[in-house]
Amino acid sequence: MPPALRLLISAAIAYATWWLIVIAQAFFPIFKSVFIEEAIAWALALGLGAAFWIVSNPDAGFDLKAIIGTTLKSGLICFLLGFFGPMILAPDANQGPMIGFFTGPVGLVLGGLYAFIRALLRRPAAPEES
Repeated sequence: MPPALRLLISAAIAYATWWLIVIAQAFFPIFKSVFIEEAIAWALALGLGAAFWIVSNPDAGFDLKAIIGTTLKSGLICFLLGFFGPMILAPDANQGPMIGFFTGPVGLVLGGLYAFIRALLRRPAAPEES
């Protein structure tokens, strides 16, 4: 993958992550200090952007297709469980399918984290120079 495309995708991931975290913090404020919430949003956004930059390097030895595939599959499975699960388990609930809109992104993030850690553990060790 060309470095310019890697940089563009890494920046897009960081930007999207920052916005999602800011929106989530608006609905679910955890800290009373806006500075702490903003610092957390920036740290996570830059961390995910940097993780994609590292993983997408062709010389790094990561299987990018497997990481993206696992991430998308886990996000889709969590979305479908959250969307259709309440309709099956509680058909008279008035806002049941809306749970999928929360479980989908959570599954996407957790699946990506799982895939990234799995790729780090499965990566072949660098040969030692003597």
